[in-house]
Amino acid sequence: MFENFFKKKKKYLEKESPKAKKFLFIFLIAFILLNSVLLFVPLQVFELPIAHLTLFYLTLKGMQGQIVLQEPVLISMSSGLQIIISYLCTGLMELFVLWASIIASIGISIRKRILGLVFGLIGTQIFNLIRIFITLEFILKSNIDTIVFVHDVLFRVTLLAVIAGLYAAWFYWATRE
Repeated sequence: MFENFFKKKKKYLEKESPKAKKFLFIFLIAFILLNSVLLFVPLQVFELPIAHLTLFYLTLKGMQGQIVLQEPVLISMSSGLQIIISYLCTGLMELFVLWASIIASIGISIRKRILGLVFGLIGTQIFNLIRIFITLEFILKSNIDTIVFVHDVLFRVTLLAVIAGLYAAWFYWATRE
């Protein structure tokens, strides 16, 4: 009974293993190349728009502040609160993981992969801003232990969920008949 099961699994793995290896190889190359862009472009180029949107959100809440151009970018509020917008706040890591996954998905047309890259950019950035705004609400209303927990959990757990969710949605769309 189990012998037949394992034989089928072994055949399946032998058939699919080269595809998985090819996916991982292309994924790693794409991820490295995408991240290499950060060697040639100052991080402030990516951090500054997020800082402006964050400050805009806070001004809608009646707060005043200014952006200090440094690395990482700093938002200095008139209340004394200081908010750092670093590389991890830009959503670039999530975007690059998603893009590398889409690029590595061989067998799917270039057109569908390009659409996946475009909608992946939109999806990760919308989610990233929502994540920042939720964290800001906790910063404004909670104690430091809660803030640290929400920031760390929200930014780490949702990182995986959003990448997996966006990729799964794109893959489902791209492979349906």
